[in-house]
Amino acid sequence: MTDTINVPIITPGTWQAVTTAGAGGASGVASIAGNGQHCIHTGLPATSLVGHRFKGDIVPFSLVEGESLCVKADTATTIIITED
Repeated sequence: MTDTINVPIITPGTWQAVTTAGAGGASGVASIAGNGQHCIHTGLPATSLVGHRFKGDIVPFSLVEGESLCVKADTATTIIITED
């Protein structure tokens, strides 16, 4: 079963956890319309962390329990997450 959620990024330039894995982990894809950076992290990354750049990309992810997919967008945008 797949679940799709929309996560608004309203504060550009700061790291935000857009999905966090519970027991059993999580995987899927995130569609990121704007520009910015993404990473997988436990908790929120330090503000100085440089993540993987994105520009309108579909980003596959696989998380273990406690990890989060984090996004730091350059402008306000929406992340569409589809989990497997």
